[in-house]
Amino acid sequence: PAGYRSFEGNDISDQEQVKRILKRHKPVLSEVFRSVEGYDAVDAEYPVFTPDGRFIGSLSVMFKPEIFLGNVIAPLVKRTALDMRVLEQGGRILYDADPKRIGLNVITSPMDPSDEEQVMPTQKILKTPKGEGVFRLKKKTAAGGGVAKKIYWLSVGLYGTDWRIVGIHQE
Repeated sequence: PAGYRSFEGNDISDQEQVKRILKRHKPVLSEVFRSVEGYDAVDAEYPVFTPDGRFIGSLSVMFKPEIFLGNVIAPLVKRTALDMRVLEQGGRILYDADPKRIGLNVITSPMDPSDEEQVMPTQKILKTPKGEGVFRLKKKTAAGGGVAKKIYWLSVGLYGTDWRIVGIHQE
């Protein structure tokens, strides 16, 4: 689009997903990276070959993961008691019902004490492709005690990149 013409001709050969497709000639889904346009994005690269099988480049589809995932997830959980979160393998939040958490790495940079309490469950989620569990936040409720949350998760992957889809239900 016209608003992005100023970015044409930028050298993106140092981006990890570009290096991978040029080396392997196989489809790639990147981790989140800072695009030359100045925003955090995910890039799906698909190789293009001539009719005789010679690699000539790739088709790239770049997107903001929080918008893509929000358009899919939000309508599914609307009017339910379920919160959803999507994590990259390193702990970065790609999607969360709370927009302030998007982009946060739960493992390395918790925002508040409840995030710090989520480090242990998040580490388990990242190590285990599928599962469920209960974790208790220390903050007190009117009835006393903490807040118990039931979590369910599973992995989804594309082109060698896995994300964890996490459902969180307050008990």
